[in-house]
Amino acid sequence: FRPSFKPIFVFLIATIISLALLEYYTLTQHKGFQPLSIFGVGTTIAYIVALAFSFPHDYLAELPTIILLISFLFFFLRFFNQQTSAIGNLAVTVFGIAYLTIPLSCALRINYFFLDQGVQDGRLWLAYLLIVSKMTDIGAYFCGKSFGKTKLAPSISPKKTTEGALGGVAAALIASISFALFFPAAQVTGSFSMTFMQSIWISL
Repeated sequence: FRPSFKPIFVFLIATIISLALLEYYTLTQHKGFQPLSIFGVGTTIAYIVALAFSFPHDYLAELPTIILLISFLFFFLRFFNQQTSAIGNLAVTVFGIAYLTIPLSCALRINYFFLDQGVQDGRLWLAYLLIVSKMTDIGAYFCGKSFGKTKLAPSISPKKTTEGALGGVAAALIASISFALFFPAAQVTGSFSMTFMQSIWISL
């Protein structure tokens, strides 16, 4: 992306992750927990901003980790004297960040992984990730609807089936191989370089 678009991209990523985290915290509240929702979202925003600043500046490389450590210590201290459900509330607060904030922030890491003067283009790798992930969902949904009979994990998600999971894997393979084969210009210039075997293993 152009440098001028970076703040917009960072804002979009921070907004999407914050909304996902709020939804997760709302679900835990329905289960009787009391997570530190506002502070969790605040940690998420601070982490994403720190991550964005850390890419061009090596001396800021540890800043995102420091923010996480300080936030986790703060969460612990907030719940330290709580009489009931302290461990559960602390766990769901921290888990939300570990489950959503850190993994989803990899969109930034992938997009800005390569140096500006580098050959490969992080935008194509990010597009690859999004396309393969979405095709996995689509394949799993339609195969599950059409052929699903064997429950995969009924206690976690009653509607998920083994047939749907296999359909998702197959869709991921097809999407990944197609992406690798149908970007000849990117392959030639080196802006996106993936062999046939790599497209199989990475999609799996």
